[in-house]
Amino acid sequence: MKKIVFVPGVTFHIPKIINSTKHLYHIKVLSTAGKSQFNLNKENEHTLIPMFFKILSRIFNYNNFAIEKIIDNLIFRYFSKFAKIKKDDIIYGCSSYALNIFCKNKENLKILDVANIHVDDSISLLEKEYEKFGLKFKYSNYLRNIQIKEYNLADKIIVPSSRSLKSFLNNNVAKDKLIKTFFISNYKKIKFKKKFKEDNNIVLGYIGGNVIIKGLYYLLKAVKNNSNKNISLNLCIPKRYINLHHFLKKNYDDNLMSCKGFTNQMDEFYSKIDYLVVPSISDGFAQVVLESLERNIPVICSDAVGSSEYINDNFGYIFKSQSAENLTQILNKISLTDLNSKIKTISNNFITLKNKIENENKNLFQVLNKN
Repeated sequence: MKKIVFVPGVTFHIPKIINSTKHLYHIKVLSTAGKSQFNLNKENEHTLIPMFFKILSRIFNYNNFAIEKIIDNLIFRYFSKFAKIKKDDIIYGCSSYALNIFCKNKENLKILDVANIHVDDSISLLEKEYEKFGLKFKYSNYLRNIQIKEYNLADKIIVPSSRSLKSFLNNNVAKDKLIKTFFISNYKKIKFKKKFKEDNNIVLGYIGGNVIIKGLYYLLKAVKNNSNKNISLNLCIPKRYINLHHFLKKNYDDNLMSCKGFTNQMDEFYSKIDYLVVPSISDGFAQVVLESLERNIPVICSDAVGSSEYINDNFGYIFKSQSAENLTQILNKISLTDLNSKIKTISNNFITLKNKIENENKNLFQVLNKN
């Protein structure tokens, strides 16, 4: 039986891909996460390569320094290259973690999983955004160069959305090297699905810790300036994330907004909101869009969110990225009637949407089946 060697720096949707392939291939996983994360069979292999500084940051509750992230990455890549790889094995690596194993096994089929847009587009976008708020954007040219080398070494590159695909094409990556597909992560069984609402109060929800790339400024400004007096906002972040940045504090209104802190009880969070807003300035796909829709909650997301290509009037609204004004226009028109209408259409159409997204998984399986 042929083998697929997975090299994920993060778990995310990798367990879903493993679950879809383990009946056809022997699976070996080199990962920073424990074996239980991957639903492996007894005959499958798992090697844990821990990221020491990341573990320390979680124990002592501090943000990793850039040098610590580089050291963790370097250690992971160094040890991954010692994995025993046969000439007909397939290597499936996540971006920024696959360079060493790709370099050592150049004759193997090498598939690179990229979660967002091309790294150069991402750096350019974030530099401008940080400058807008008077902040210095710190990025590692070392990690950027690793990703560029991975792009060049990979035989196929998995991108999650049409937006990501366009980004790579614009950076002169060959079209026949790119595969657009998104594996929907295995959900925990949800306990809540939204039903029709009776009162006129509309509660928006926001999820996302990286407040700059997640576009929180534009959401706060839109909520503060909208004329729809029935709207309030629940944020799945601690209040200290607001207090860290003056441009967020300036637009935060305690009468309209409430920080609920981070939580693993997502059903409880979703049960308290009516629309999920995803205002990201760059997001490869945004899994939360599907998490919300599965609970019959409509979404309002920016056009810089990869999954926005699937959002039509049945599921919610799209606004121009980095435009609080455009988002305000949408907030001004949502209502109880609109909400209940969308709850109904989502309930009737979500399975069709999910099947449409998952149907694109065949693009990857066609590549695997040729080898």
